[in-house]
Amino acid sequence: MKMFLMVFVFACGAFGAQSMPSNQSYSPYFFSDLANEYQLSFDFVFRTEFKDISSIQRMSESAKQEYKQTYILSTLQYIYGPVTRLGIGNPQRGWNVIVDWQHPQLIQGRVYLPYHYSATWIIRKTDAKPSSLRVPVPYTAGDLMTPQWLKCTDSDPDHQTLSMYWYFWDPRRPGCDQKEGREFSYVQMHLVSQTKSTIETYPEYSRMIRNVNGKKQISFTFAFGYALDTEKFWPDEDRDPGMLQYQDFIRYIRAVIGRGYQETPILEKEYPSAFDPEKVMGHRFKIQKSGVEVVINVIAAGDIDQMIIFAQSFAHDHDGFFGWFGHSRVGSGFDADWMAYRLRTRPDYYSIRSDYQLVYWAGCNSYSYYTTPFFLLKSTPQDPNGTKGLDIISNGMPSLFILNSPNAKIVFNALWNFDRPTSYQTLVTRIEDEAASYGTQVLVNVLGDEDNP
Repeated sequence: MKMFLMVFVFACGAFGAQSMPSNQSYSPYFFSDLANEYQLSFDFVFRTEFKDISSIQRMSESAKQEYKQTYILSTLQYIYGPVTRLGIGNPQRGWNVIVDWQHPQLIQGRVYLPYHYSATWIIRKTDAKPSSLRVPVPYTAGDLMTPQWLKCTDSDPDHQTLSMYWYFWDPRRPGCDQKEGREFSYVQMHLVSQTKSTIETYPEYSRMIRNVNGKKQISFTFAFGYALDTEKFWPDEDRDPGMLQYQDFIRYIRAVIGRGYQETPILEKEYPSAFDPEKVMGHRFKIQKSGVEVVINVIAAGDIDQMIIFAQSFAHDHDGFFGWFGHSRVGSGFDADWMAYRLRTRPDYYSIRSDYQLVYWAGCNSYSYYTTPFFLLKSTPQDPNGTKGLDIISNGMPSLFILNSPNAKIVFNALWNFDRPTSYQTLVTRIEDEAASYGTQVLVNVLGDEDNP
């Protein structure tokens, strides 16, 4: 029974504060077997701490923007809790909020600010139409610290923290003492439009092949994370659920690619600021196939943070593929702002190229966190949406650690057989079928493929 509990670990863990959503709006075309993508909006009010309207009228423009970022946008993060718990879907990071600063309202001694919310959402096809979707929205996060607030969040002690409250909050939980019209209100969503779905598209396998020192090479990085907190990391021996997936995938690679490959250890010293330079943190496989050198990196995030591993693959080695199979850290695991900062301050080491890349974020709710910001990183004047050089496979709902190795195998088989292309639609179906075998749906989706040949 203990192993069963360990296996069904969700790939969502919280290891740091989530970065705030931007006010940028962008949505490429979309594909999912089980979900649709919509542009939705609603109008609501934010309950401020001010007792007189003149306090709003005296605010400078910079003060207004700071107030919006700190209080209004952080309150809107609480939308994640109810919709995730119901398995409906999630908004994509980058929602837009327009505050009506000109018409504050004084109601029962508190100043309320009207605002308009618009965002891109992923919603299961089997659920009600978006226009009938009613979502509980707090008047302000500051008023959610009620006497029984722990009843309004997940019962797991690790989740009953202020930093995780926004992700698990739901006033419909048994025992929650928050009331409609007092701490929150149900808000009616309005359908603006539906994203056009792609029908049959393919990863651009041929564009993943690079010319390296005069020879053709295609490189893939599969990175795995630990499921549980630990102080010391020995990926090849640890029995952590995440490392069992990592070890299983390595065995699979050895079996599938057959004879004639070269296997070498990946040491921490390959990465900046190595904690233990000679420690083995992964394995690299090289083999010739169809006139191309195939490089397969299988890496475990331990001493080296997952963001550093991604940055190395994406912006230093410029791999054709990067896949992450571990915790999403509820939006803080892969910080596009951190990446942008390193691009500015370490241009000698990190760079973004127009080379085509495919990223697979296999953790929880990655559609919400890790799509829009990375397309923006990849954008150029010739490719303003960033989709010509990047495709992303993401999850619209929480995933399970036990799915990490099976999902990595599904994607690897498509990449390994780059000379016999597998469509995105086939990939998504296979990943969802795997999830269904464990009684879950992750709303796998593909973004950025609309301009693929």
